[in-house]
Amino acid sequence: GFITLVPHKEAIVAHLDPADIRQIYLMRAELEALSAREAARIVTDSDLADLHAINNELARVETASDPDIRHLRRVDLDFHRRLRRISHMPLLITTLDNLADQGEGYRARLLDTHFLVVPTANRHRSIISALERRDADAAAAAMHLHVKEGLDAFTDLLNRG
Repeated sequence: GFITLVPHKEAIVAHLDPADIRQIYLMRAELEALSAREAARIVTDSDLADLHAINNELARVETASDPDIRHLRRVDLDFHRRLRRISHMPLLITTLDNLADQGEGYRARLLDTHFLVVPTANRHRSIISALERRDADAAAAAMHLHVKEGLDAFTDLLNRG
């Protein structure tokens, strides 16, 4: 949906739709929270080690002398994908992967180019901490807040005109 094909002419970048951005992020916030809640109930030490390793990679990339935003985004996406899979809820995972993919085009065109809500390891620490405590409600709340920060950044940027 990020490219509009005009028959026999060209492909053009589709316009940004604030209503679509809002819908994607609101749905993601609720469903990512559900995923984190379910993950907290069944997370293993091995799962936590994987999340720590991905988050450590994110910290390494973000502290490089010239951090590459595309690499940061890939590692951030890896973190979220890994966390979703811990929930063992295939329909939820597929839905969230789809929503995240839909949001990536908007993110790349707006947030990343303005360096707003740049992925950082620190943004994941409260989620990991809640998972380590097997605190389902805290994991859900931390994840909801984490995704909502993205929506807030989009809203602020779009309101600036």
